[in-house]
Order: sequence, then C-alpha cells, then structure tokens
Amino acid sequence: PPHARAVPAMGSSSSTAKVPPVSDKELRTVLSFNLAEGHIRAMYKGFMEVDIDNNGVWTVSEMYRVLKEPRLSVRAPVIDTIFFMGDSNSEGSMSFPDFLVTMSSFCALSKEEMLQFLFMIIDVDRNGTIEKEELLNFFSYVPAGVDEGNGEPVFPVNNKNALDKFRGGRWQSLQFDGLAQLCERFPYIAYPAYHTQEMYRRKFLGKAFWERLDYERIKYQTVSRTKRVRMPFTKKKIEVKL
Repeated sequence: PPHARAVPAMGSSSSTAKVPPVSDKELRTVLSFNLAEGHIRAMYKGFMEVDIDNNGVWTVSEMYRVLKEPRLSVRAPVIDTIFFMGDSNSEGSMSFPDFLVTMSSFCALSKEEMLQFLFMIIDVDRNGTIEKEELLNFFSYVPAGVDEGNGEPVFPVNNKNALDKFRGGRWQSLQFDGLAQLCERFPYIAYPAYHTQEMYRRKFLGKAFWERLDYERIKYQTVSRTKRVRMPFTKKKIEVKL
C-alpha cells in the first residue's frame, strides 16, 4: 500500500526480519488508541509467536490458540466476529496490518461500545432490532467446522430462562436499550463478550495499558482532542485526533 512502512522486528534472529508494511492510515488508527512504535513492535512479536506456521497470517484458529480457548466456547461468537471483521479480503486469513487495526480497535472499545458490538453480533439480519429467535440462535451458536452433536450446548440453560423472565416473557424483539436492560438484569448474558475483550487485552499490551485509555476517554469524553506524536518508524511528527 502507499506510504507503508516496514521495520526490523523486535528480537528478530536476523536483521532482515521486518514488521510487514503498515499504511499511514492504519498507523493513524492505532496512534489514536495511544499505541506508539514500541507497542506496534510488541503486537508484532505476539502475532509471530502464535503464527506457528510462520506464514505471516492468522487464521481463525490462531484467534483461539492465543487465548488457549476451545473452539466450542461461549466466547466463540465474539472471537469469530472479530476475525471476520479483520479478514479484509475474505480469504479466511488476517495479515499483520489487519490484525493490528482489528485487535487494537476491539481492545479499545468502551463498555457501552462492547454492548453495541454484542448487539451487532446477535442482530444477524441487521434490521436494528434483536428478535427473540436471534437471541436463542446466539445461545445455540456452533462455530463452522465443529460437530453440532458434540456434547452439551455451550451456553448455560439459564441464558434461555432469562428470556422468559425478562419483561415477563412478553416481548418479541429488543432495540439496543432493551438489550442493555436485559444484560443489566442478567449480567451473565454479556459476560462472554466482556471477558473476551479482557483476555485479549491481557495478551496484547496488558490490562493497565487499555485501562489507561478507558480512563482518558471517560475523562475527556466531551472534549475534541488532538496530539502531536511521532509517526512510527520515522522521525516525522504528525497530529492525531484522539
């Protein structure tokens, strides 16, 4: 891509190993989440440690491997969606620049944005409301390539019971506020989504890094901010909108 920068990898065994080219646009995205050159190198190191085929891309299985997560899991719908968003060429693989932007963007989501992300996952037909049937399908989620008859349903039965208890069971669909109320009353429904983010945050750059970003975003949420930062892998200073 134009204006892409390749750099030596941290701890690489030879001086020829480089972080794959990352475009200026992609770099600007992650700079807005407070990542600097050292953080990008650390993300690349983590990416390569899990890429055991050493082919420079992740498939969906690496998304699970990095968390030591089984494919049949309550976190599967969330993990599969993150991967689907990062697979920009729809080839079933994610390059490092795609991974860098996708994983950083997911880890940077606020609590409310995480709930919006969950809404998007459940609202399969994208009509802006979640039907009861869509929630039941979400609770019965089986990832592609996994044998459906393989043991118990992944989600506990009390998730389905919650739908009958919520509003006395007299509802057919929910808008975003309705999902927020459902998750407030039955927190275990949204727990897998929040927990997936927490796991990826720990793995990539650490919990403290992302919590600092959370704090800053809450503190300055009504203020439009920019800051001057060094463009990674150059000496150039640029303005980044936070």
